[in-house]
Amino acid sequence: MDGKKPRVCIIGAGPAGMAALYQMKLNVADQINVECYEKQETSGGLWNYTWRTGMPYDDGVLWF
Repeated sequence: MDGKKPRVCIIGAGPAGMAALYQMKLNVADQINVECYEKQETSGGLWNYTWRTGMPYDDGVLWF
């Protein structure tokens, strides 16, 4: 390798993206550069219940 750290991009700051970002920063932050991109103004993904998700309140996980 030419001395540069590999770059990793996490797309989406929902539950899985935040968990991946946390684990990478915790375990391999000195070996790679990690960035996370989110299209919304806030992170959280499906944890954010707004008009965008169509649910005005937390109804829990629904299985059909």
